[in-house]
Amino acid sequence: MKGSRIWLIIAVLMLVSGIGLAAIGTLNGGTWKMRFDLKDFKVKTASDDEYVNKTEIVDEFSTIKVITSTIDINIENGDKYSVTYYVPEDKIPEITCENGVLTVDTNESNSFSIFDFSFISDDRNPYITITTPSTEVGNKLDVRSSTGDIKVTGLGFDGNIKTSTGDVSVSHGFIKDGYIKTSTGDITVDYISSENIETETSTGEFKLSNSIVNRKLTSDTSTGDITLNQNTINYFGAEGSTSDIKVLGSEIDKIDIKTSTGEVELELKGSDSYYSFDLHTSTGDIRIGNQEFEKSYKKDFTDDKNYVNVKTSTGDIDIDFVK
Repeated sequence: MKGSRIWLIIAVLMLVSGIGLAAIGTLNGGTWKMRFDLKDFKVKTASDDEYVNKTEIVDEFSTIKVITSTIDINIENGDKYSVTYYVPEDKIPEITCENGVLTVDTNESNSFSIFDFSFISDDRNPYITITTPSTEVGNKLDVRSSTGDIKVTGLGFDGNIKTSTGDVSVSHGFIKDGYIKTSTGDITVDYISSENIETETSTGEFKLSNSIVNRKLTSDTSTGDITLNQNTINYFGAEGSTSDIKVLGSEIDKIDIKTSTGEVELELKGSDSYYSFDLHTSTGDIRIGNQEFEKSYKKDFTDDKNYVNVKTSTGDIDIDFVK
């Protein structure tokens, strides 16, 4: 019995040591990469990968469909219709372009990852870059990934962008009706003119800056923060749990915010006479300019004109006005 305890203690110490070494390796650039390839039934690590770098010129397209898992996706304005990829040879994408629809599929379902750790750092970053000369709003997007980052630059588009742990960045373009969803990945939208934007995250953050939303911006999150900076928006609706919601130097006509324990900080262009108010918090404080209120404040509230409607539980509500 005593011997069994000794071996148990040794096993626990080895496990803890292994976890510690793995953590140190990760912090120093180590990789957790091993996968079983269904094409040739071989176990492969990152060091086994041979990378392919190639550009393919394709026919004109207005719809872009991308399906990938771990590879970063860049979609940008360029001088030709093309697809450039830098990927492991077993992840060369299938590229088709028919009837104005470009489809890019990396076929990563042909392999699956298994647990492994290496202290060898692999700084190669696979990516796929799609370029189009068209900046018209008619571009349709349907981009789906898992851990890969997605970046869209200089385009007008209408459609969906979805990833799990990857980040999404959209800048310098026009969005007609855009739906962007991540789980732990962050969403950043910058220098965009748009009609409607809908974002959804879990622990990831959403940031919108230097942009115009002519109709509606809605953002749902759990613990991720929401930050708006220097925007002009007709309607802003946000819902979160422990999320902090911050608006800086923005002009917004109508605001609906509901959160649980998060703080709400609004810095709006104009004056308090421009808005009607319906504000409520359970244990937090309410401040509008130099005035402070306990738990609730309501003034001339109606949803047929400009208003600020904020409901929170334990979070504070702070509202300031700037020119």
